[in-house]
Amino acid sequence: MIAPKLLLMLDGWWTEMSNQVHIMPTIFIDAVHERVKSKTYGFRIYDDYSKDYDNTWDEIPELDGKLLEKVIASKDNLSEGKTILNYIKHSQSGLFIDSKWYDWEEIKSSFEEE
Repeated sequence: MIAPKLLLMLDGWWTEMSNQVHIMPTIFIDAVHERVKSKTYGFRIYDDYSKDYDNTWDEIPELDGKLLEKVIASKDNLSEGKTILNYIKHSQSGLFIDSKWYDWEEIKSSFEEE
């Protein structure tokens, strides 16, 4: 696996920095005093620099490809997550869904459909 790179200006020199993007399907539980008040579904998205989440789904897709498509379709609900998704598209880098790595070639069709 080759991690995607970001460039950062340090002391007048461009330095490559790793930036691994992760999408985690998530069940969100609101609990008060150990009693479940509500349960929602969605995802957390994060990289080495920022994080975001969306908990507005009714269910989590079983297949990673469908999950990614739903994440991309939800990007208008995100602030930092939208930036992370744009980074993936423009840098043509891969990402982790749960703990599985997907290269750009495996996910690019999901970004082309948006």
